[in-house]
Amino acid sequence: MRRIALVGYDSDKFLAPDDVYEKLDDCCKYDRVAQTASLHSMTVASKSNSNIHMSPNSTDQLAADSPLNAIYENYFALKDALVQTEKSKANKMATNLLATINQVKMEKMAMDEHMVWMKVMKNLESDTKKIVESKDISQQRIHFMGVSKSIYDLMKVSS
Repeated sequence: MRRIALVGYDSDKFLAPDDVYEKLDDCCKYDRVAQTASLHSMTVASKSNSNIHMSPNSTDQLAADSPLNAIYENYFALKDALVQTEKSKANKMATNLLATINQVKMEKMAMDEHMVWMKVMKNLESDTKKIVESKDISQQRIHFMGVSKSIYDLMKVSS
């Protein structure tokens, strides 16, 4: 859930840094409720509790041994390509994500990750394929919403 906040989206436990939220495309912004915490306090808490350095550009994973790490890395690369309005790069990143989805070793997942994976895998694969097949950036972004929902569900149990 921290990683979601660090790319600009508030969650029920973590708030996105204002500067990262402001960098989101207008289509990705949402009405924010009054903030009661800051990234600084989240960072301090993270460092004191787990010695993990959190920053908006951090590629550190919260669960270093999770078989889903490659999924998350490819997801964020795809997100970056869509934010930059680079449809060919988005296509390539979606192709990488799709390959990673097909290589996940379910037997190495924690039980709660495995249960969620089984629920989201088909939709995640289907939405990612639609991004690969689409040549229109707006259609890629529409399908990315489905990918994001599946990834969000996975991250809730991974963090």
